[in-house]
Amino acid sequence: MEEYIIKYLEHIQSDRFDYEVKMVPCEVCGRMEFTVVREEISLGQGVYGKYPVQACNHCGFLMHNPRFEKTFYQDFYRKYYRRMTHHNTKPMHEFVENQVVRANNMIDYLKDYLPERGAVLDVGSSSGGFLIPFRDMGWDVYGNDPDKEHVEYGINELKLPIEFIDAEEMQLEPNSFDLIIIMGSLEHVYDPNIILKKCRQASKEGGLLVLEGRFRPLGLSKNFFNHNHHRYLRKTHIQLMMIKHGWQPFIATDDPVCGVNVQREGNGYCVGRAITIPTQSELDVVIEGGLKDVPSETIKEFDDFDAQIHLHTSKEIT
Repeated sequence: MEEYIIKYLEHIQSDRFDYEVKMVPCEVCGRMEFTVVREEISLGQGVYGKYPVQACNHCGFLMHNPRFEKTFYQDFYRKYYRRMTHHNTKPMHEFVENQVVRANNMIDYLKDYLPERGAVLDVGSSSGGFLIPFRDMGWDVYGNDPDKEHVEYGINELKLPIEFIDAEEMQLEPNSFDLIIIMGSLEHVYDPNIILKKCRQASKEGGLLVLEGRFRPLGLSKNFFNHNHHRYLRKTHIQLMMIKHGWQPFIATDDPVCGVNVQREGNGYCVGRAITIPTQSELDVVIEGGLKDVPSETIKEFDDFDAQIHLHTSKEIT
């Protein structure tokens, strides 16, 4: 095991150091040729370290590579994630209220596309605050999340039908949802392709998918790139992920779809409608037709972000 991997496991206070770590194919196009975009990233708690972010040479998709085996990510989100990001593992009332506000804003933004009533699935729902406005509107609601305490809070306190499960393991009825939402969670999961495949099977024909991703940094790139996000669904690739699994994007925007939220500034959204799932060759045609990023241009973009931050900081100091 590489030394930087050992240091990272020590940093998160892992109780295991025998996880398998290996290079994996691009999660969008399946290629195995990459260019390193950044090596030093945020490891949380003001610590920075090596943890390579690579861009696929074919489509430009940004992802951490190499990757741990699945067991690591299960352990990470059950044992370490909430403690490191929120300093505790218990649900907070303010967190749920924020979910409700964001959901109401999203409903207002999408009101021209939503049926009066329907069924909604929230993948990575946490305690389920996003589902409350839909329930109040008479929708059938369902959520799932791998965080046991947050799920139990949603079930016991909010009376919501949320399942404690990894999204890759969810069992969904075919053709059952009018709307599926994944609000940032797709950047954290072990395998986004398994999840989107299951979601597409569960979507009604013409059903909507809403994805939230991280489009742009607000500060230094080493903070934008962090160990909690295993891939980065920027504007190009949030659309490619949709297309790959059978949704046609019709909105891809950094407008505040869920309202202005300081903690989610720099995020973007994509909304798509379920259509026929393309073949791999059809997806390649889309990529080769121009819906892709070029690694060298991506590196320059983040270099320019960093240069602007340093320039602004130096002006403030003087």
